[in-house]
Amino acid sequence: LYHLFSDHDAGDAAVMKHIALIAACDRSRAIGKNGKIPWNIAGEQQRFRQLTTGQTVIFGRRTYEEIGHPLPCRETIVVSASRQFSGSHLQTVPTLAEALAAAKTEWVFIGGGARLYAEAMPLAEMLYLTEIDGFFQGDVFFPPLPAGQFARIAEERHDGEIPYVYVTYRRYTKKWKKVICPLINAPINPVDCMENQDLKEESIPEKFKEKENWKNICENCKYQSH
Repeated sequence: LYHLFSDHDAGDAAVMKHIALIAACDRSRAIGKNGKIPWNIAGEQQRFRQLTTGQTVIFGRRTYEEIGHPLPCRETIVVSASRQFSGSHLQTVPTLAEALAAAKTEWVFIGGGARLYAEAMPLAEMLYLTEIDGFFQGDVFFPPLPAGQFARIAEERHDGEIPYVYVTYRRYTKKWKKVICPLINAPINPVDCMENQDLKEESIPEKFKEKENWKNICENCKYQSH
């Protein structure tokens, strides 16, 4: 199960913290190049603002230095053992564990970079990814999703000169009921559904492609969103 943290302050109700990773990456999972975002797409960061406003965002030192300032209407925590950043709604702590403990909002978003994403992945309940439909030169990459742990539960496509898709992943739990996969006519966990897997077509096991029209079956399967 995903990890939840709670604070118990004297006289205050416990604050349950939900942890999410939020990032934008291209088809090769690139998230940055020479300290910069490799693309500039109007409106692409809208969901980031909508989700994180009023919540806490945790950044690694390099990512925060790229941004250069605290995010408005949010609590910003920087994880760094070598530099100190402080100000209104801004603090620095040396470890991710201390950052999570310091957060006081219901949702805590991990905003990068790559090392922080990898460290926080085992703790995340949700992943909010903007998947850029293209390949860009990158030197920093979003970590691969651990097999069998997250299901793709929603997506919203945006067309334009550079198309992108807002994708939401939720951590699989044993409470999810099994479904009958029409491709293999057998029960499977929703996280194992090919429509929910973050896999390229060539990585899909051959047994799922025995039926000639398997793509149409997947696209029309009533279980494709959970």
